[in-house]
This record gives sequence, structure tokens and C-alpha cells, in this order.
Amino acid sequence: MQWSNAQKSRAAWAKLRSSPPTSILTEFNNVKHLVVNHRSSYGNGWQSLTLHGEKPHWTEAINHYPDHENDVDWQYDYHWTEIAEACPVTVNYIKSLPFARLQRVRFMLLRAGGLIDYHRDTHKMNLSPLNVSINMPDQCEFNTYDYLSEQPQKTIPFTDNSAFVVNIGHYHRVINRSNEDRLHMIVHGNYTHDFYNNPANYVEEIDPEFKDLLQ
Repeated sequence: MQWSNAQKSRAAWAKLRSSPPTSILTEFNNVKHLVVNHRSSYGNGWQSLTLHGEKPHWTEAINHYPDHENDVDWQYDYHWTEIAEACPVTVNYIKSLPFARLQRVRFMLLRAGGLIDYHRDTHKMNLSPLNVSINMPDQCEFNTYDYLSEQPQKTIPFTDNSAFVVNIGHYHRVINRSNEDRLHMIVHGNYTHDFYNNPANYVEEIDPEFKDLLQ
């Protein structure tokens, strides 16, 4: 199969074979005091810090910021921020992923008791950004909603140290009912040609409703 078929499908998620190293959490804890609130109107307790982008505290697409209103996010020449200097293991892990070109890479923290309410990031199906779970508390859930599906609400089976490509064309939310902060990373970029042509080499599992896409 070609990954482009899966990317345009209504599949909610695809799990990569990649597992992030546990020491990423240690590195993040050294810069955790630098996080800023992210999209406060979407819920509460959602915070972020940019590893690869324009500035550590610029956590939205580039056109949200002064003097960049006409820049296009996916075309912008992002770079490693100064946060990368404190996170060498994290940087090496990101470099090992099947991306030909990186765009924004961010730490995404959801505080204990926090909520990221239902939202969608695009109005078309897009199984594309990589969501890397550094830790996923037992009482934390990542849910998607697709009104055209036989099972409209699904829970993406994140665990500690797992990585899922998520369809941000679906409405999705995260609820952290635990007393522990949840840390993920979101990686935007262009996947390699090998990933597009041979996704089975990278994808371990896909939304069961769409398992035929991997055949």
C-alpha cells in the first residue's frame, strides 16, 4: 500500500514501531519551568515548549506571530531552538524518525486534572502529525470522534513511550483525570519517500476499523 491512501482515509490513528527513550522525560524536567500556556480557550492545563521551530515560546504556527502573518507554516524554514541544547537525547530521537524535513516539534504538557477539549485542526482528513507519548497516566485518555464511523468515539491506545500518527481531521480531545502531568511531543514534517512507499516497515498497527489499509 501507499501511505497516501491511509493519510487521506478516516483512520483515527496508526502506531509506529518507534519507542522514545525514557530519558526524554528527564531532559524535559530540566526545562519544564520554561513552558507556556497553549490554546487556553480549548480547556485548561495545556502547556507547550518548542524544540524545533522559530522560538521556544512560539508554540503556534508561524503566521500567528508579529511580522510573520504572511508566512506559511509548512513552507517556513524552522530550526532547532535553544531548548535543543538541553535535550540531546530528545534531539537524536527526533532525528531518527522517518522525516525528510522537520517542521514544528513541540513538548506538549497536560497538567494533572487538565483538559484539551474537542477540536479539529483541519477540515479534511489528515493522518499526518506524529504524537509521541513520553508518559501516559492510567487515568488519561486521548479520544477521537468521527460521526461517520460505526464506532464514532475511539480511544487511541497510547502507553508510556509510544508513538502514534493521529488524524487531526477528526475531532479529538485529551482528559487527564490523574494526579500526574502527562507529557507528549507533536512532530510535524514531511515523511520520507521510504515511509510513503513502505509504511509497513514503520507502522506496527492501525485503527482496527481500517486494518485493510496496511495490506
